[in-house]
Amino acid sequence: MREDEISDRVFFIVSGLVKEYYTRSEAGGPPREVCTRFITEGDFYYCIRSFISGEPSIRYAEALESTQTLSLSKAGLEELYRRVPKVERLVRILTEQYQLLAEQREELKLSEPHKQRYLDFLKSHKDIAKRLKIKDIASYLNMTPETLSRIRKETR
Repeated sequence: MREDEISDRVFFIVSGLVKEYYTRSEAGGPPREVCTRFITEGDFYYCIRSFISGEPSIRYAEALESTQTLSLSKAGLEELYRRVPKVERLVRILTEQYQLLAEQREELKLSEPHKQRYLDFLKSHKDIAKRLKIKDIASYLNMTPETLSRIRKETR
């Protein structure tokens, strides 16, 4: 997924690791990545806002390692809803779970001290923490890589 593309597919991650992010410039400085989530094996990915509205996305999706996916177009998903009505309920439940996680991520980034954010991240992402670069974890936690590096030294 690239900025200004319209998300018209749902992806199931068979293997690999994907990050979703957008870029933001602050006070005329260079753009910086703001990581919004990591998607791993067994998870679904699509840019919900773009997928539903049909408007271009402000987000990017980037594979961080060799990644294998299965995908279904929006039209294919609508056809699946018609053929297997229970799938629509499943997608609703998955969307609700995604929204819950999104709100938890935002609360984590805004409310906890840096060290606690990192410790909470390790608890909730222990399966992928070692697969990520420090800059991606720092971006996800809304801190600089230098701050995260210092915190990692303190917690060893």
